[in-house]
Order: sequence, then C-alpha cells, then structure tokens
Amino acid sequence: KRLQNTIDPERFEKEALYPALAAKGSLHVLDIQTFFRDDQGLFYLVTDLVAHGDLDSFLKVHKPLSLDSALDIAIGVAKGLAAIHKHGIVHLDLKPANILMDRKDDQWIPKIGDFGLARSSVSLDLNLGATVGYASPEHYDSRITKTPASDMFSFGILLYELLTGERPCGKVESDGEYLGWLHRAVLPSAPSLLRPEFQGRTDVDALVADLLVFEPTKRAVTAEVAVQRLIAARGAGPAKPALDLRSPRDTLQRLATARPVATQTPGNEQAGATPPNRRPPLAAAAVVFVLIIVGGVGVWLQTRGAATDRPVSDAMAKFKAEKYAEAFPLLLDDARAGDADAQRSLGHLYAEGLSVPKNVAEGRRWLEKAVDQNDSLARCELAKMHVRRAFGEPNMAEAEELFSKATSLACGHNGLGSILLLRTLELGPPVPGTFDKAIKHFEAAAEMGDESSTETIRELQTNWPVGPLIPGAWQPVVGAQRRDEIERLRVAKVLDPLGSVDTLVMRRIDIDFYDRATLFELAVTLPPKGEAGGIAYIRRPEGVVLVNGQPAQINRLNASAPIRIDTAQRALSYLRLYQAGALQGPSGPLRIIEEPSDIHWRGEAPPEARAEAARRLRRWTVQPTPSGSWQAEGTLSYAGALFDASLELKLDGTVVPMKREQIGAPLPAVLERFGTNGVRVVTDTATAPGKPAGATGDGGRFE
Repeated sequence: KRLQNTIDPERFEKEALYPALAAKGSLHVLDIQTFFRDDQGLFYLVTDLVAHGDLDSFLKVHKPLSLDSALDIAIGVAKGLAAIHKHGIVHLDLKPANILMDRKDDQWIPKIGDFGLARSSVSLDLNLGATVGYASPEHYDSRITKTPASDMFSFGILLYELLTGERPCGKVESDGEYLGWLHRAVLPSAPSLLRPEFQGRTDVDALVADLLVFEPTKRAVTAEVAVQRLIAARGAGPAKPALDLRSPRDTLQRLATARPVATQTPGNEQAGATPPNRRPPLAAAAVVFVLIIVGGVGVWLQTRGAATDRPVSDAMAKFKAEKYAEAFPLLLDDARAGDADAQRSLGHLYAEGLSVPKNVAEGRRWLEKAVDQNDSLARCELAKMHVRRAFGEPNMAEAEELFSKATSLACGHNGLGSILLLRTLELGPPVPGTFDKAIKHFEAAAEMGDESSTETIRELQTNWPVGPLIPGAWQPVVGAQRRDEIERLRVAKVLDPLGSVDTLVMRRIDIDFYDRATLFELAVTLPPKGEAGGIAYIRRPEGVVLVNGQPAQINRLNASAPIRIDTAQRALSYLRLYQAGALQGPSGPLRIIEEPSDIHWRGEAPPEARAEAARRLRRWTVQPTPSGSWQAEGTLSYAGALFDASLELKLDGTVVPMKREQIGAPLPAVLERFGTNGVRVVTDTATAPGKPAGATGDGGRFE
C-alpha cells in the first residue's frame, strides 16, 4: 500500500504499528510485514496479500446473506476488534470498505485494515474525522473521549448491514443527514422484521439493540462479549422457517424520497423547509410502508394456519421447506383440484419466479382463484402486488378493497393502515380522521401479534414535523388517551380556527411551576395541501391555554393561575417555556440553549459549525436578586444566531431582557415562527425567498 506523500510520519507509523500489534493475536487483523519510506519520501506498507477485495464489494455481490454467513463474518470482525482493543487501540473507522475478505479452506475470513484514524489510549482526547453512516455519535462531539465503545457502535451498524443488507440509518449521504439520524436516537427495525426468514431470532435482534446504544456511557457490550453472543447465536440453529423468503423489495420508489414539509409563516406561505433533525412525516410513512411491504403484508406466512385446518399436504410441506422445485408439480396438481393453499402458494412461486420462470400474470391468476375461495391470505398477497407495481401502475383502490376483505387477519389491518397513512401524509388534501383510522388498524394488527404494526406505531410516535417546544422528557400520548384528548380539544373549539385538519401524533410533558399543569404538543396537517405544523397548549383543570408566541396568553394565565417560581430549577423551567412560546422578535421565538442539540439545525449543517456552537454556548445559571426576582444568564438562539443574554424573571412571571450580545456568525439553522393561527412552523433561511443562507432578516436584533 502506497500512502500519499502528504501524510505525516506519525500517522504512517500508526498505520503500520497498530495492526502489527493486534495481528499477533488474531488472524482477523491485516498483518503488516514491513514498512519503509523511499528516497522520494513516499511511504509504503507491505501487508499480507488479500486478493478477494473488501467487505463493501462483497456485500454488493452477495447480499442478502444467509443468517449463518452474516454471523460467520460478524464473528471474525468481532474477534479482530477484541484483539485491537486488547492492545489499547481504538480503530475509529470501522466500515465494510476497511475490512478485507480473505478466503482459506473454503471459508471467508474478514480482516480489519486501514488504521489511519486509529488512536491509542493515550491520545483518545483528539477530535477525529468520521465516516458518514458508520461513525458513533461521540465522533461528532469533541468533548467526549473516544473509547472501544465507539468501535462497538460502528460494529452494530456493520452487523445490522450484514443481517439486512441495509444500514440502520438508511441511505444518508451527508454529515447533516447522518447527524439527524443520530440525534433522533431511534432504534431501527429489528432484523427479524426486515428478513422474514430470521423470524424468532430474538437473540440476534437483542445483540443489535445492545450495540446500537446512542449514549456511549450506556453502551456495555465489549468486543469479547459480542464474540461470545455471536458464537452462541451461530450455534442456536436455523431461524424459524418462513415461506416468503424472497419477499420483493422493489416498492414504490416515490415513497423513498420525502417531499419537504411545507411551512406556513406570515408573508411566506410556502417556504418549503423540512424541519431539521426530524424525519418529515412522509419519510416516516415511507419507512413504515417498506416494513409493511417487506414484512407486514407477508404475514400470511406466519398465520397460514388461519386459512385452513386441514393437515399439511406433501406439496405444502415441501413449499414451506423451500424445496420449490420439488413442490411445484405437487402444488400444481393440488391447485387444479381446487386447494386454496396450493393455489395461493403456486401464485407466489410464479409471481416471484421461484423454481419457475417469473410470470406475474400467471401468479395473479392463481392468487385470484384462491381469493374466489375466500382466502384472505391470498387477498393480502394480491393486494401487496397491486401496491408494488407488479401489474404496472400501483392500484391503491384495488389494494384497499382486498385488504378490507382480509381484516380477519393482521395483514388486512396492516395493509389498510398503510394506505390510510399514505393518504394522510401524501396522497392529496387531508381528510380529518384519516390518520386516526390508520392508527386503529395498526393497533388491531398489533393486537393480533403483528410485530411490524407495533414497529409502525412506535415509528410514528417518534417522528415529528417540528422539534419539541422545550427540552425535556416528553412522553407520547397514544391510543384511547390520544383520541380522548383530541375530542376534548374539539369540544373546547381549540381546533376550529385551524379549519379542516387531521390530527397526527401527540406528546406531553409535566410542568411544575403551575398547579396541576401539563404542556401538550399536537402535530397536524393543514389545508389545503396537507402541510405539517405543531400546536402547543397548556392543560390545567380549569381549561386549555394555547401557547401561540404571544406574551399576552402566558401573562393572562399568570394573572389567573397560581405560579410558583420559588426555586432556581422552577425559574429555569418557566424560562424555557416563556422564551420558546411567548417571547418573539421579528424573526421568530427565542430559545434557551443548554446543549448543541437544542439548536434546530438545517440538515446540511457541517460538524464544524456544530462544534463551534458547542464551544461558544454558556450553560444557564439562575440566581436570586436582592429585590426578590431572579437573574438568569446563558445562551439564547434567535433568528439563526447565538446570543449571550441576561434576563430578569419576576415572581409574577414577567420576563425582562437585560442584556443581549450576538456571539459568532449566523448558524446554519432553521428559523421558527408561530403562524397567526397558533401553528408553530419552521422556515429554512437557505430557501426562504429573498434571503441568503444564514440571514436573520433583521440583523439579529430582538426586543
């Protein structure tokens, strides 16, 4: 390997010495035979010859891997990591492109290479580069020391990709997109949900979840422990048999790319911004819908016993065992004799091209014969084909009718929920109540044991069109509680000024400076085109108070409700609400910033800007004053910039700005506004008409 002549000698020696140390204890680390520098100053590493390419190229050819193959490769990589960590080395750039695939005695042997970013235990405080899609969250935070746990997060991503063929973060391409995924800190769908043939492998699912822990201090699985658990999983036998082993993945491509969440702001009705670090509702729907098509709709494989109580025939036994060539003639005989199970399975073979030339029309014909015999499993399979363009353009109306007639099974509810969800979030103007109907279908499927529907509900609860109004431990409001709360809002005519809306997800957080008060946020779609926004309100026993960006609302509440600002913690909690929801300048509300994650970044915000913001921000402190009020000092964000501010908080809830000084250049962050109807939205300054990127619109002033 010839290294660039611009490389520093220290890195050159690291890239030689680190693997040489680790390779002594493991054949899964690329060994270095020698290294030298020639007369022209070029550096050379002489390594073992590995002629089969890297794991990245390997996966492009061989994925999806069988469970055993995925585990074998993962065991090798984990053993290599264990040897590296044993010598006090952290690799910090673990990814498929840095793992070479050797082959000996008909076995693939992965070898970890490329130690260009590696650090020893004495230099882990350095801030390093990061590879999009594989780096741990702490790679992007210079304040956090990088440890072997950082490699284990990257290994979790690698293991997920080996098992599913996809990275858990999806097809992110920039630091901003990847940071958005890390910031959401939402676990991906379990591998057993994406690969039906892995059904029942909770041991593998659990290991992935234990590795992909976003908080580094809570990431407990070491490389040695991972080796032990992977070996145990490898010896646990095959996954639970499933029939739909080649469930099609060519779902509607238009679902993979979310259209921007439009914004509604005074004087800028279509700013067209997507909230930062939050997946837009449609993108959530896309993920959900892939789960449905790949796994959920195929639950006829899991619930096949519901279709018939007859003993399993030889044809079906061979089909379930994946012996498709042997099963085909037997299925053909049984199907011609009128057996619905055989007709459905034969339709699947033709539709997927399993042991026979792919013939979608013939597959459809046999599935329709099973449907004629009232086979709901066949209805789900046929509906799935309509959705995924098997017969040309997707026929959502036909799919909906088929799913509607299959609601005795989970697949029917799952499919109906997915179509209603798409109708809410993409397919035309919102119809009030559509989202709630979708959720009810997913809940029904979940009660029937459909894991993909449970995952769908969880995914919807964690994806919001706007960030939380204030930081804190927000809790989702779900099921009957959510529906009851929305009904109370309608009775109180809180939603009437918004016109025709569909209410989406809801969350809540308790606030202790008012007596028995809870802050709610409700995501909504707005007419006429289904743009997304958020409504915030405080619920007390006496009723509801909207948080709409106007101090008068909060001041009226303070005048009528006992307010307790008797401790520094309560004072700071009140300031968070008041600043975000009731104190606005010409370019939107102010926000108390205590962590870099409190800033609503645009997706393309570079790590350098985030690091600079982290360096400049000042934690908030609250001190009592001789007059009995509180003086608070810290960092505010406003109109895409950071301010060093001092505020006086009086005991009646009045907030008086005392000092404000802009620190640093404008940030690549979004602007927030409350619309005149009380809907909170965001405006991307990079796309707002007439404004250059980073412009605050008013010179950064606020009153």
